[in-house]
Amino acid sequence: MGMSDETRGSTALRQFRVTITEDLVDGFQHAHLSWRTFPCEASRWEGHMWAVINGPGPLPITSQEALRAVLGALAGEPWQERAYPPPRGR
Repeated sequence: MGMSDETRGSTALRQFRVTITEDLVDGFQHAHLSWRTFPCEASRWEGHMWAVINGPGPLPITSQEALRAVLGALAGEPWQERAYPPPRGR
């Protein structure tokens, strides 16, 4: 699936959605990235990728600084285009 060269060169409006789920027991954060190009159906996303990071600090995310740390950590993690990945170490 991924972001193809075809959509990268497009001048169409694109929307991205990042969802972060905290695992307060094991300290992992699971991230889901979705994107779509307009015009589109409101419920349709063109692609999905997932990443898992070990919490960069205390959980839960309750401050702007904690959120910034998580988003920064996600930039350095490999994203996978398959089904929701299991946490590392399991």
